[in-house]
Amino acid sequence: MSDPSFLDNQSEADISSWRLYTFIAGGVISAAAFGYFFSVLNLVGAMVAGSLFLIVVVLQAFFVKSGALSAAIVLGESLAGILPFLTRPILYVVSAALGLFIFVWLGNSQGRRQRSNQIKIHFFQVERVVSAKTLTALAIFISIFYVSGINLDDPALLRGYIRSFMNPMTPIVQKIIDPSFSFEMTMKEFAGLISDEGIPPEQTLNALRAAYKIDFTNNEIVADVIYDYAADRIIKIPENVRAYTPLAAVVIVFLVIKSFAIFIQWALAPIIYLVYELLMALGFARVSLESRSREIIVL
Repeated sequence: MSDPSFLDNQSEADISSWRLYTFIAGGVISAAAFGYFFSVLNLVGAMVAGSLFLIVVVLQAFFVKSGALSAAIVLGESLAGILPFLTRPILYVVSAALGLFIFVWLGNSQGRRQRSNQIKIHFFQVERVVSAKTLTALAIFISIFYVSGINLDDPALLRGYIRSFMNPMTPIVQKIIDPSFSFEMTMKEFAGLISDEGIPPEQTLNALRAAYKIDFTNNEIVADVIYDYAADRIIKIPENVRAYTPLAAVVIVFLVIKSFAIFIQWALAPIIYLVYELLMALGFARVSLESRSREIIVL
């Protein structure tokens, strides 16, 4: 049974310790897995672990009643998430940990407050509140640590991060330009794809050189040309402005991720609801009536 000091309301006591430990373990493990996969730029693993983390956080708002206990769980999840990044600059580590903790906790507390004010439990009303804040927390986390690994003075690291941005963009560019497009194709092959009918590829290549003021050979691959162009522009940034470049990069990456957040939320909401219903059907928790009127969930 939970420690009474953790309880906000005795009628909403968290009854089963092992079920609470399940949520604690699920949140901490999924947060740590998300941090690890993202630290090694395994995007598929990070997406899976991040989705599991979001599912667990939403369910915590329904199944964990105590505010203090919820805060302790969120703190543990935040610390687990930053473990793979402890070698990064301390400012980035602290900022990411605070961003993750504050917004996940805001979503959790607002979700629990909304649930406690409902006579009948409305799952998706609570889920929307928690998911939105948690996705914001993950966007902050990703943007801070992604930028923290970029060293503008290290060409090898800079090349790696620029290339890592290209890979997820390949399907999008293929839909816009041509299904056969690849960042690994030569510039001559690329010019053949984008040249209008009757215009020789060499003329298109010369137009690209003039428009972007960059020199490249016909046999250079597209990825290397994009890197050379980006690196050249970064080097030309004045020193007094470059000091603010990481902050600007964090904001840009955050806004890009947030633009996809609503689609992620729509995709995961039915899955989270199915997990919720499955747990209820398996007896993990049950809906009970408080004072014959308001529904509460008891573990």
